[in-house]
Order: sequence, then C-alpha cells, then structure tokens
Amino acid sequence: MKSRLLYLVICFLVFPLQSIASEEDSSFSYTGSLRFGAWTSSRTLDNQANIGVPSIWLKSKYEFSENTKIVVDGWIRKEGATNTSPSRGSLREAYLQTNWGDWEFSVGRRLFLWGRADGINPTDQISPRNFTLLVPEDSEQRLGAYSASAKYFWKDHSFQFISLPYFVGNTVPIPEQGYPLSNRIQYPSGVQNHFALKWEKSGGEVDYSVSYYQGYDLSPDLGIRRVPRIFTNETQVAIWELSPSYQLNHAKVLEANSLQTTANHYRIHMYGADVSKVIGKYSLRGETAYIHTADPNGKDLFIKNSNWQSVLGGDRTFLEYLNVNIQYIYKRTFFVQNTDQILDPYERSIARVSQVISNQLFEHLHGFSLRLSYKWFHETLEGEVSYVRYVTSGDYLVRPKLKYAISDQFYWILGGEHYSGSDQTSFFGLLRRNSGVFTEIQYFF
Repeated sequence: MKSRLLYLVICFLVFPLQSIASEEDSSFSYTGSLRFGAWTSSRTLDNQANIGVPSIWLKSKYEFSENTKIVVDGWIRKEGATNTSPSRGSLREAYLQTNWGDWEFSVGRRLFLWGRADGINPTDQISPRNFTLLVPEDSEQRLGAYSASAKYFWKDHSFQFISLPYFVGNTVPIPEQGYPLSNRIQYPSGVQNHFALKWEKSGGEVDYSVSYYQGYDLSPDLGIRRVPRIFTNETQVAIWELSPSYQLNHAKVLEANSLQTTANHYRIHMYGADVSKVIGKYSLRGETAYIHTADPNGKDLFIKNSNWQSVLGGDRTFLEYLNVNIQYIYKRTFFVQNTDQILDPYERSIARVSQVISNQLFEHLHGFSLRLSYKWFHETLEGEVSYVRYVTSGDYLVRPKLKYAISDQFYWILGGEHYSGSDQTSFFGLLRRNSGVFTEIQYFF
C-alpha cells in the first residue's frame, strides 16, 4: 500500500512538472535509474539469503524562477527471496526552497549532511538512515528530515536554523534474544519541538563549523515492556506480535505478565564541531561531538549514557589514482555500568545488547578506519577497500567494492561486507550474520 501511494505521489508530483515547462525550457530536470541487485544476506540479522532487489530511483527538480525550486526524490523497490515479497517505497526528499537576497529558506523533507569526517560523523544527528536497506552505497540509506530551515549567508560564513516538527529515527537491525517477542519501535507521538543550529565557515584556507542539536536520538535504545496477558485454550492467541514461526499448541496459562522487547528514542543535546584543511598534498579533517543524553549519570541501563566522540584523520592521492584515507576514532562513554548486576536474565540480556548496539561497553573506545581506492582503464573501473577496526573491543568490518562503467549509462557493482568479533562484547561482532556478497546492475537515464 505504501509503495502504491509513493508511486502515485511520483506520478502526480514529479512527472507532471515536466508538462509545466515547454520543450525549450530548461527549468525542469529529472534523473533516474533502473537497478537490479542480488545479495547473499539481508541486513536484518534474520539469516535470510539469496535476495533479489529490483528497484527504480527517481529525482526531479523544477525551478519556478531563478530563486525558487522544488525537489522530489524517491525510490520503489521489491526486496525479498521470493516473488511474493512485498514492494515498498520511500520519498527521500520532497521540499520547496527559495532564496531572498542573503537568505535561503526551505520547507519539506530534506537531507542535511553534517560532518567533515569520512563516513563516521558524530555530528550527523538530523537525517535518519535505514541501516537494513540493501544498497551498495551508504549514502543511499539516508532519508530526509521533515523540516523548515532558514539559512543566512555572510561573506564566507553561513548561519542556519532548522526546525524539526516531526521525528523519524534510524532503522537498525535488532537481534532476537531467544524469546517469541517482536521488536516494537516506540516513536514519540505528536508534534516535536526539536531544532538544530549551525554556524559554518567555508571557502578559505580552513573550513569549519560549530553545531547544536536538541531533539530525539536517531538511534533507539532497547528496553523491556511488560504486557499483562493470560493465554488459555479458548483464546489461542500470541503475545502481542509473536514471530510467525511461534505457535501456541498446548493448553495452559503461559504467564500473567509477558515480556516484550521495545526500541525507544530519548531526548539528547548534541554540541559539535568539525574542521578541514588542505596542506600540500594532504587533506586533513577532524570532527567531534559531545552528546548529553536523558541518562547523564548512567543510572538507567536501558538509556544511552552521555558520551564524547571524535574522529581525526586525512587522505592523500598517490600515483595519480591511488587514494589513501586513514582516521583515528575515539569514544568516551561516561558512567559505564556493568550489566551483570541485573538479576533477571532476560533484562540482563537486553541491557547488554543495547550497550553493544550503542558501542557503550567500554569507557574508552579506540579504533581506526582505513580506505584505499584506485582507478583503472581510463577511470572506467573503480575499486576500494574500507576497513574499520575497534581496537578496544577487537571487532572489525571489511568492505571491498568494484564499480565498472560499461557505458555512460550502464554500471556494474560487485562488493561484499565481512563483520568479525564477539557478538557479546562488540558492535561488528553483533552484525556477523549480515556478512555477505552483493552485485548490482544499474541503468541511468
């Protein structure tokens, strides 16, 4: 149903814009791609394998005048191992932007990409991501935030205020804990009063920004919900939304208070900054953020603790096509508590998994990232290998990828993801079941 609704939105909001402009008018433009991918593993920790992913991606822009435009960007896809798998879609962006003198205003669903570090951005707290989406590029997991933005430009500085009235969080893989309970996302209800501020300087010898965000955490915290329910012969029903494979085949009362795993979003305050500078052949960058959570003293094991994250590194290109990018990663989590103090085994398990997902098992977490990329055959073949390792917890991720331009419109991508580490004490170890290989053919128009 949602994918059909998206299809109608694209038909009635995107393509009719072309009829507004005459054939000679260049105010309307659109791009798109048809894709077919194959994945040996899902990204939802469900052991699903051999998944076909056909999809269509569309982006349209219509300029009403030199200063005003509307942008619509979305996709429709079918993701599953069988032909009966449901199709779905998403509007990544749909916003109106206008410029008045030194001011820029926008309203709608829009992507805000914060942070100058490479791939790991602690200040990026506005636009959500779907980490379970089967796409070859991390940037394609992003979704726009519902927002109203005002931005003022002064020389090489800009000052931005973003109001965020409606919250949408990240979609993350949540492992099951051996109980026939579904994972229910608890989104804040009603209109939200969160907002963000950013002062940025760009275009000089040193580029930098200072930012602030007040609102709900994009990443959820796992929790426990007790559901008063009694099951008898007559009812033969499941606890809320039981896993499809779980059936009640025997007649007895199971329990008066059933447990349910929930994923909750709590308020945070983010104070961040980033900087970048080119020195000779080296491009250097740094990013840092302090995140004040709803549990600053670490008393609630089901809410993230306040933390400080920093990324520092740079890159250089050798031999014309070989690019080497390396970064140091540090995270300080305040008031880390030991989950072994929880007596209930289920609550202890959920609290531990929540700490692992949040990378908050250690007070001081050290790591690094390395990305090597190269181009061959007149830049028609691009290859890269990304490696992220957390030294403190001993886990790592390796991502090799090749992209070949068959022509100006056809591209072929081959890649993989390998996660390694303990699923009890490390973030990447928890994602080991998501390891796999993928390939995708893309046609752009």
